[in-house]
Formats: sequence, C-alpha cells, structure tokens
Amino acid sequence: MRDSRIKMFEYNGWANNKVFEHLSSLPSSVLTKEIMSVFPTLKDVLVHIYVIDLGWLDAIKGHEDDDIEEQAKKVKNLADTTNGKSLKELRELYHSLHLEILDEIENIDNLDDEVNVYFGYAKFSYIDIVNHIVNHGTYHRGNLIAMLRQLGYSGCQTDYSLFLFEI
Repeated sequence: MRDSRIKMFEYNGWANNKVFEHLSSLPSSVLTKEIMSVFPTLKDVLVHIYVIDLGWLDAIKGHEDDDIEEQAKKVKNLADTTNGKSLKELRELYHSLHLEILDEIENIDNLDDEVNVYFGYAKFSYIDIVNHIVNHGTYHRGNLIAMLRQLGYSGCQTDYSLFLFEI
C-alpha cells in the first residue's frame, strides 16, 4: 500500500497543477499585474513557492548550506532564474521539481529519519519536511486565490477531497 504521507505530497503536485490550469485560462497579463496584497503579483507567489520547495529539496538531499549569506545568494539566484519565464515554463519547472522531490522521498527507507535544517540548528524528519512543503503550498495557493479575487477573477478548487475523488 502506498504511504499516505507520500500521497499528501502527490496531492500538493495535483493542487499546483490545478492552479496552473486555472491561471492558463486567464489573460496572461494577470500573472504580473501588481496589486496591494500579500505578494505584489501572482507570479511572485508562484516563484516564492518554487524557490522555497527547492530549498527543502536541498535539505532532503542533505545539501543545506551552513552559511546564511550563501543561502541568501542562492535564493536570489534561484528567483532570478524565473525572470522572463512564461506561465507554461513556470509550470514545467514546478512539474520537474515535483518529480525530483517525489523521487527523493520515495527512495528514503524511513521517512521518520531526521536531517539537519536551518543551518544545523534543528533536525526535522523527512516527513516533517514533506508535511511542511504541502502545508506551505496550501497556504500560498490560498493567497493566490485571494489575490485572484482582488483582481476580479474566480479561483479554483484545490481541496484534498477533490484530489481523492480524482485519483
């Protein structure tokens, strides 16, 4: 039987895909329209989720930097790689990252084992990291939907129960 904790990560990818499907049905200008909200643009939300998920992938792989300044540079460089990317290209980046994280977590013998995070100041289990990725994505997808409504557009449904109906 599939580990339900990995199924939650699969939900995260499904929900991100639903958001990308919805955004692709809207005018392309909506992605970069500035508004007074949690983030300046919808694209900024998408970039934030992507960059943070990349950081957690590094933690899962045991590649976390010890130097906070180096980590800050790395985050900026990662965000810069998304400059000029279309929605389709961002969706491809998300999909590739999802598959890479999924491959990593599926190959961990014990998801309850721990890894150093926060520059060695803490230890999180792999499943805590997976749960955080899912929770973080859910939180910011909520921001994105609220921002869409501010812009006069409807949101999309990404509830876990809908994922369960579809699988």
